[in-house]
Amino acid sequence: MALSVRNLYQQTNQAHAVELVAGRSGLDKMVTWVHLIEDISVSRFLHGYELIFTTGIAESRPDWIRSFIQALNAQNVSGLVLNIGPYIHEIPPDVLHYCDEIGFPLFTVPWEVKLVDITYDFCHRIITSEERDHTVAQTLKNVIFFPENIRMYRPALERQGFGDQGEYCVASMQSKGAPADAETFRNRVRLCLQGALDRQTKRYSLFGVDENMVLVLQDFDRDAVRGLLQSVTHFVETMGEGLSLRVGVSDAQTGLEGVSRLYRNAESALRIALRGAESVRWYADLGLYKVLLSVEDRGVLEELYNEALRPLCKYDQEHHTDYVQVLKCYLDNDASVQTVAKATYLHRNTINYKIKRIKEILHCDLTYEDKLRITLAFSIQELTH
Repeated sequence: MALSVRNLYQQTNQAHAVELVAGRSGLDKMVTWVHLIEDISVSRFLHGYELIFTTGIAESRPDWIRSFIQALNAQNVSGLVLNIGPYIHEIPPDVLHYCDEIGFPLFTVPWEVKLVDITYDFCHRIITSEERDHTVAQTLKNVIFFPENIRMYRPALERQGFGDQGEYCVASMQSKGAPADAETFRNRVRLCLQGALDRQTKRYSLFGVDENMVLVLQDFDRDAVRGLLQSVTHFVETMGEGLSLRVGVSDAQTGLEGVSRLYRNAESALRIALRGAESVRWYADLGLYKVLLSVEDRGVLEELYNEALRPLCKYDQEHHTDYVQVLKCYLDNDASVQTVAKATYLHRNTINYKIKRIKEILHCDLTYEDKLRITLAFSIQELTH
């Protein structure tokens, strides 16, 4: 779990005489690094989620602190520490009010405290936290891909709070559309996720597997997961470039031994999400797709599709008809000609004629068994074509 501003403050405020003076509502922002900045013009080089220190030595304008904070906030900086001394005597009340209003954590530290000691301490804690996160992520990867060796990995995970009593859920994510810079895209999504996750008190691990991002959650209820994923999918949509995020989410299961299966379920749900219009697909809601996804011999599925639906698809392509679309609507509406006519804005006689032609092309009477077979073929088409 990444370090938040709150973590750093609670761990070090007494040792370094750091005092929170405004922006308490923003304490759950994560911190990726620490910088000492005196010239606000360099703020454009920040990546976001940094904690900034300044002495004010380069400033002479009376209102510079507010402008400084506005520039940092625009770069998504996590907070600012003012070194109170010869260059910063006091903080104007309007600045304190502004920080409270936007949820921007503002701290002070006495001049007598050496900034090099604080920044070294903070950076050391950030590095240690990242190393711990990397160890957990790598161990969970081993659990996923080498579940037969789980007894080897269990002690390391239990030391970090990932025990067999926890209820686990796995989400697998992938962009739909090609980002201009894939690495930058994944980093921004990761930071967005970590920012939301660190407002929770539960444990998680976020890591990459090939082009996907995988999130292992412990003891998150479904509503919390849904809210989290809605937040990150909306964030990606606001990035532009025609990008969207597709997510597959597993069931929940108690114990580490189930994590490997949960990962496979999440990957299966992601495959469906990448082919459909819904951003998030839950494995528990996949229905018939669960059966299809469990079939290892893909040739069996292709054979069933070819027998049940392929002739009609070929006929539509050659004769520029819409029989596949009409048949799908017919099956989706319990074989109601009247409902299909309303949905397609066609006369009932036209629909009856098309259904008659569909039966002739497929050489069937659309009995219950025929409908079941064709419905299955439509699901195979969505899954594999």
